[in-house]
Parts: sequence; structure tokens; C-alpha cells
Amino acid sequence: MNITDQIKLTDEDVRNLSEVFGALSSEKRLKIVEILTHGSHTVSQIADLMGCTPTCASQHLALLRSRKIVTFEKKGQEVVYTLNMKCIFLCVGCLLDHFRN
Repeated sequence: MNITDQIKLTDEDVRNLSEVFGALSSEKRLKIVEILTHGSHTVSQIADLMGCTPTCASQHLALLRSRKIVTFEKKGQEVVYTLNMKCIFLCVGCLLDHFRN
């Protein structure tokens, strides 16, 4: 049996997947996901690693949070983000294998 025979998408599935892939359509948001695969980071740490302002990083994180791709926890004055959808990087790895081979 082919894997495509096993996947039957409902309208809701299509909507949810479209929202996640839409959120990942930005290079900066993909970079944030890559950064968070290595562990939790504060907004400032993410901004430093991306070479952007904390405001810019926060805007991208807000969209990722709205799609439940990342979660956050307040620790005093800082906000720490964690990757919530670890399966995303498995998908990214699969796509990279396709493009690199």
C-alpha cells in the first residue's frame, strides 16, 4: 500500500496544514524553528542568533505561537520559547533530503 493511500485529509486537516505551512513560509520563521530544535531560548537570544531586533523576532514568534508551533513561558522579565511541534524538523529534514539528492 502506498503512503498516499493511507493519508485522507479532511477539510479541517487541509486548513490546519495550510496554516502551519503558511507560518513556515518565512525564512526568518524557519530559522527560529531551527534555532529552537537545539533547545529553549529567550527572545533576545533568538534575535541575536538571527541578527535581527528583539521586536522583529517577537513578531515572528507571535505568529508561530498562534499556530501552536512554539510555546512560551515567562521567567521573570524574560520570555522563553520552546518548539512545540518537534515533528516539523522531521518534515524539513525529509524535504532537504529531496532537494539535496
